[in-house]
This record gives sequence, structure tokens and C-alpha cells, in this order.
Amino acid sequence: MQRAMTALEKGNSEFGITPLDPFKVSQLNLEKGNGGALSLDMTLSEAELVGFKNARVESVKTDMNKFKIVATMRTDKLDLNSLYKVTGRVLVIPINGNGKTTIKMQKPLLRLSMQGGLKKGDDGKDHLHIESTTFEIIPEKATFKFVNPAHAVQADLLSTIVSENDRVIMAELQPAISQAFNKRLLDVTNRIFEKVAFEDVFPQ
Repeated sequence: MQRAMTALEKGNSEFGITPLDPFKVSQLNLEKGNGGALSLDMTLSEAELVGFKNARVESVKTDMNKFKIVATMRTDKLDLNSLYKVTGRVLVIPINGNGKTTIKMQKPLLRLSMQGGLKKGDDGKDHLHIESTTFEIIPEKATFKFVNPAHAVQADLLSTIVSENDRVIMAELQPAISQAFNKRLLDVTNRIFEKVAFEDVFPQ
């Protein structure tokens, strides 16, 4: 799997795969409102996840009776760069604005789970077809930097408070991250498996 990640880092024209680093997604949404210090409705758009090329595979577990694959990877850092739009409140201060943001994730664990089945290919052989994926990013620490020149004080306050609550915010973002990345991951994995027969990937 490590060889596959390295090969796909810059994309692969044979498989019709665009570069995986940066990994681009259109939009992530966060709604956070629990009566605490943070009450936010935030949209991250034109998002790019940078740093996949340095990820190292720690383990790959397969259960071919259920056609399930679980891979865990780790890297020193990942950066999520995007535009943001936010409405809500930090402490008692209203926060409304938009700008640029960077989420710096330190030593994140990446977990990719894939579930599928067999499907006949054009070559008459069985090919693994992935039907669902789940992608998780679990950093040891995440820091958030929001930049909005028109409301610099608000942006700095938002950066500080969100970074202090990074575990809660990342947990809230996780479903959106998984949903946003799943479509792309499904496309990438199935493009690969369509080209290679099951017996060649998982020889008996």
C-alpha cells in the first residue's frame, strides 16, 4: 500500500487519477452550539489537505471473507487550507465574517476503512469493487488560524478559542471530513481495482 500511495502522489494518467497531494474537496460544514464558549455555523470551501505525500502506512488489516480493508497511516503534519465563512458567537462576542483559514494538524493518525464486494470486469475476471469508505483524521493537536483583515480582532479571538478547543472542534468536523473525502476516495480506489484483478491484488 505504501508503494501505491507513493505512485499516486502526483496522480496517474493510466488510472485517470489526479494528484492526491494536495487532496482537494469542495466544502466542509461545521455547526457547533452547545451553550459553551463556542456557538458557530462555519463553512470551509475550496479546501486543500496538504501533506499526504509524507504519510507512512502503519498497518493494513484485511478480511476478504467480508471484502473489508482497514489501513492506518501516520504523518508528522497535515495542513488544511481553505476559505471560511462563519456566523455565531465566541464567549459573548458575535462573530460574523469570512476570510482564509489554515488548520495545522500535528502527528495525525489517518484511518481508512473500505468495504465492498466482487464485480466482473471487462476482462472476465473478478475485481474488487468498493461500495463504502470511512476516512478519519485524528491529530494529537490542531491549531487554527483565521485571517480576516476587515475584522482582525475577531479573527484572532476565533483562532485562539477554537485552537484551545481543538479536540472538540476536530470531533465535530470529523463527519464532514469523512463525507467530503469519501466520494473522492471511492473514485480513486475503484479506478485502481478496475484495472487490476482481485486475484492479482490478493493472491491465494
